[in-house]
Amino acid sequence: VVPEPPEALARIRRAATDADWIVLTSARAVEVVWPQGGIPDAPVAVVGPATGAAAGAAGGTVVVTGEGGGADLVAALGDRLGGRRVVVPRAEGAEPAPSPRRRLWRGGSSPVPSTT
Repeated sequence: VVPEPPEALARIRRAATDADWIVLTSARAVEVVWPQGGIPDAPVAVVGPATGAAAGAAGGTVVVTGEGGGADLVAALGDRLGGRRVVVPRAEGAEPAPSPRRRLWRGGSSPVPSTT
């Protein structure tokens, strides 16, 4: 694991505080960004039950749970993200979002440490 500078994690947390939505694509992102809990009071969308459990344990209010991938999560979200401030903490170097998922990334994604 390559540690992320504390100021970068603080920037992600600040962005999440002002977000309309927080979209989480892994339990690891929750562990890295909010290791002590304290996910802000914004609706949280997650890719699946394991990520949802991690987000809930960190204090997040999970309102949309996909069933196993980004494309499914986009389908579950429908048009809820349009015009909203969205924070998507993700691993640095993570694969860019395919076309159907691009709108998740437009609101602003923030890299978190790589697990390699």
